[in-house]
Amino acid sequence: MNPTGPTSASSSTPPPLPTPSSDSSNPEPLTGTGSIIEALLRRPAAVLHHFHHHPGGGRLAGVLILASLLAAAAYGVIVGSFSGGMQLWAAPLKIAGGLLLCGLICLPSLYVFACLSGSSAGFLDVFGMIAGLLALMTLLLVSFSPVAWVFSQSTVSVGVMGTLHLAFWIVATYFGARFMYRGMVRLGARGE
Repeated sequence: MNPTGPTSASSSTPPPLPTPSSDSSNPEPLTGTGSIIEALLRRPAAVLHHFHHHPGGGRLAGVLILASLLAAAAYGVIVGSFSGGMQLWAAPLKIAGGLLLCGLICLPSLYVFACLSGSSAGFLDVFGMIAGLLALMTLLLVSFSPVAWVFSQSTVSVGVMGTLHLAFWIVATYFGARFMYRGMVRLGARGE
């Protein structure tokens, strides 16, 4: 008998690690702010499911909007630390306010286009997807904050800092748009 044959290799292989369920038909409840943020990062389908199938979707959207405003303000402080002075309060205000205003401006047309695409998304679903998009984007920006702060303290080049922040925004926008796309596909949107 050959000890290095296929039977002994498969018997010495450890069993696979259990993976978290990605089944959104019975997701874990989204009760606290921590579990909501965790679900947004690890199980975005559960967040999308919650908007569409639970009466508490409006509360969830409110928590995500509040989290995105706080995260945008925190990132704005880091952006403002490069120039200092008035920018320490102006940058957070501009970033948080600008993101909220952009989301509110895009909400009606996004709802109309969702309806035209054949999606079953209601107005609250679309509002929730925008809230999730903003929250995911700003959480990513906050995660980049330590790197941005180190660079803001070690360089005086506006071009370097602008390029760095632009790269962070591109990455955050990609993941936010991916969240929105998944939500629209989940609710039956078709690109015809």
